[in-house]
Amino acid sequence: QYADELPKAGQYQIGSLAMANAGPNTNGSQFFLISGPSGVGLPPAYALFGQVVKGLEIVEAMQNVPTGAGDRPITDVVINSVTITVAD
Repeated sequence: QYADELPKAGQYQIGSLAMANAGPNTNGSQFFLISGPSGVGLPPAYALFGQVVKGLEIVEAMQNVPTGAGDRPITDVVINSVTITVAD
């Protein structure tokens, strides 16, 4: 866990990669992808640390898998690989 490094309001966009938390200064190893309008409208309470720049159709496909109890996917959704590029 480490101190929050929060974005300004309005910085979340489709494809943003953000750190999940349980309240102020509780960042850990869980993350989420912003994949729709409700995510874009989140309050600036989650640290941003990445952006999907290619493959947004994969994010859409992940968003649309059937879910069961607790909105958990019925079939596991697995990310097999990623490419990390340093932003300019």
